[in-house]
Amino acid sequence: MPLSNFSMRFKSQTNWTDASVSFYASTATTNGNYRIDNVELRTTRTTTNAGTVCGDPNLPGVTGGGDSTNLLSNPSFDSAIGSVNGNWGVFGDPTNPPHYRDLGVFYMYRTAAINSAAVLQNSNQTINQGVRWEMTIQLANSSPTVPYRVTLLVRSEDFSDLAVCTFYLPAGGTLQTYTMRGFTTLPWTSASTDAAVSIYMSSSAASGWVHIDNVSLRRRPSMAIAGTECYPPGSAPADMLPADIELPALLPTAVPPLYAPEGAPPEIPLLIVPADTESEGGTAEGSVTE
Repeated sequence: MPLSNFSMRFKSQTNWTDASVSFYASTATTNGNYRIDNVELRTTRTTTNAGTVCGDPNLPGVTGGGDSTNLLSNPSFDSAIGSVNGNWGVFGDPTNPPHYRDLGVFYMYRTAAINSAAVLQNSNQTINQGVRWEMTIQLANSSPTVPYRVTLLVRSEDFSDLAVCTFYLPAGGTLQTYTMRGFTTLPWTSASTDAAVSIYMSSSAASGWVHIDNVSLRRRPSMAIAGTECYPPGSAPADMLPADIELPALLPTAVPPLYAPEGAPPEIPLLIVPADTESEGGTAEGSVTE
């Protein structure tokens, strides 16, 4: 097979003191070799978008058809997490990371003693081979001084096919939308290869939380892309689909007294207090093999 031209265009999200390039042989095989030639890394003033675009010469043409609904369940964390299949689960090595859920937002961070930490979902939904998809997610970092790095994987359930984006979350930020686009190179259509997402805590910290909310994964077969694309807030293309934001029902804090004739003693307003918020902080919850 002849050599093909692949490209990657991006803006660094932090200051680099020593630029480097790595090539990972991600697929294990006993047949053939990776062939690499004519590698070039240079700065350019023509890159105005803050997103990362990986040009793939093997990108198939658009398959046509309309966009799907969200393939993920419990996208806004309004319900308790649990099994990774059809819901969110937590993975940690060697133990689960600190995490909890409160008012429809999920919180997590990874300590230095934990090698790997993620919240993930196997959607039980399919995406055919060569079909384009889009993931959007709202993220924030509550650390007052330290930026956190988060890595997103959109993948088949068995990791046989995947795409990766890494984002730096500024310290003390509020929830903002991050976007990831790509396509399947294998069919994600069986019980072991359904569409899945993983959200990894790439940075470790002693405190502070990564906030996660409103996660969406959709089939977008007619979307225009160049390969795998990663967009931080404010840089996504204009055709990005809106997030599925589920607003909780508002509870009244007080009910005013009924009308009473002049001179009658006032009634005490009936106070309605919301039920206690459910949280999940146990280290034994949601353990999966990631």
